[in-house]
Amino acid sequence: MNLELFSCSGGLAEGLRRAGILIDLSVDFDEDACASYERNLGTRPVLLDVRDLARMVRAGWRIGPVDLLVADPPCTPWSRAGKRQGRADERDMIDATIELIRLLRPHAYLIANVPGLDDGPNWPIVQKTIGSLDEVDRAILDPGGSICFTAKKPSPDTARHDELISRLDQISAQLAALRP
Repeated sequence: MNLELFSCSGGLAEGLRRAGILIDLSVDFDEDACASYERNLGTRPVLLDVRDLARMVRAGWRIGPVDLLVADPPCTPWSRAGKRQGRADERDMIDATIELIRLLRPHAYLIANVPGLDDGPNWPIVQKTIGSLDEVDRAILDPGGSICFTAKKPSPDTARHDELISRLDQISAQLAALRP
């Protein structure tokens, strides 16, 4: 089972598909994003707040073994273009993402990054939250050794798109090597 959290319009899932990795279940709480994802990829994400998914899992509900958990939490709380309120922003989902990784114990996970998440005032928070996943020992590291990928989603910028596809190709090879 490959699970995608915060699926938005499907850009990350499309990149994964091009790298040979198919998403089995995607989740997003925004109805417009779910409709866009369906138009782009032909399947509709489950309309669900990830915090509700975490509550369900804490209560004992399981979706089965998770091979890959892909999360692209909202960037607004962390982006250099925003107010950078981080965890104080009600839209922040870093903690919910980390909790689901801990609860579901995926074979591997990928957390997308936004410029600004891993710099200056945010770095201690990244270390405390995402960095704490080192103990889970399921991280796929990019060539630079970062858990957060700097290429967020395919974009009109061809160089960044190609960089992401290249990284996802490497992830696909790493996942294949991890499978029994």
